[in-house]
Amino acid sequence: MSKKPVSKGKSLKTPRLPVHWSDISAGCLVLSFEDDIADGFWPAVVQAVKNDVATLKWQKRLDRRPFKKAITDLALFWPGQDLPSGGEAEAGGKGPTSWSALGVGHEILAGEDGPLGQFWPGKIIEQLDGERLSIEWVGYPDVPPVERSRRSLALLHPSDERSVKLRAPKQ
Repeated sequence: MSKKPVSKGKSLKTPRLPVHWSDISAGCLVLSFEDDIADGFWPAVVQAVKNDVATLKWQKRLDRRPFKKAITDLALFWPGQDLPSGGEAEAGGKGPTSWSALGVGHEILAGEDGPLGQFWPGKIIEQLDGERLSIEWVGYPDVPPVERSRRSLALLHPSDERSVKLRAPKQ
């Protein structure tokens, strides 16, 4: 009788996708920027949360040290399910409070069409149908808008509490 091989080392867990910023905890997959949003947003796994500050580790850049970001500076991937209706953008905010409230005029992050997988600041300019949206890149008025599924976007924190201010990149 042969024995099953035993896996050595750490087991790989699939990161959880939080539905709301209040759901962010250890093991969640979110998007973060490193030093400047002009360098794009990258997937990161939450290691710990204390006092609304997350300790993160890059998902693919494993040689990098853990770093800290305010919860309000993190973006959320689509959690993989249709969610109950939420509200519109918070008072003074520029983003929706839920996926169901996503619409024209909201600031979001959209993935680029390239091998690196960065996400960049954009603004929804048109609802093409129930699922597809037209996005313009923030700070690049000469670049034509792109079409994206709402499920391929990421939500920025809806309030002005976030330190991430969408702006044109440094020239």
